[in-house]
Amino acid sequence: MRNIILLSLLLGSYPLYALDVAITGQVITNPCEVDTSTVTKLVDFGQMHTANFQAAGYGDDWHKFDLLVKNCPSELTSATVLFTGQIDPENSGLYKNMGTATHVSVQLASRDHNITYSTGTSMVAIIDSNRQGAFPLSARTFTTTGNVIGGTVNTVVQLEFTYQ
Repeated sequence: MRNIILLSLLLGSYPLYALDVAITGQVITNPCEVDTSTVTKLVDFGQMHTANFQAAGYGDDWHKFDLLVKNCPSELTSATVLFTGQIDPENSGLYKNMGTATHVSVQLASRDHNITYSTGTSMVAIIDSNRQGAFPLSARTFTTTGNVIGGTVNTVVQLEFTYQ
């Protein structure tokens, strides 16, 4: 009996605590796959003539291309691409030429040329029944100031895709 009383005194002298353990997580949808033709996209303007670029505001011919996403999960209905790149110092709506030609930039636009996409802007594509999305775009060289001096044209536009 003495052991039981001692045991009950020992047990009664320690407080008991109830603890909650919070467990959280998130179940997310896999993204679409970016098509390999988009990952390695090269838009080649070919050769251009400086004589065409002497007047301010001249834009050369548009070159059409597509950015593609595929194998999108069925839960996704749209994809958004965010464009970023170095801003041209002569025109903030254009991408800076990193090549050797001077006073020439790159302009990125929708296929119909009604919307221009400068750094920090985005475009939305609807995911179709084949679980694909296309971003129809066009690009061209452009001079804000004119008096272009010949050389190379090189611009990189970074793409960040998000999905809804």
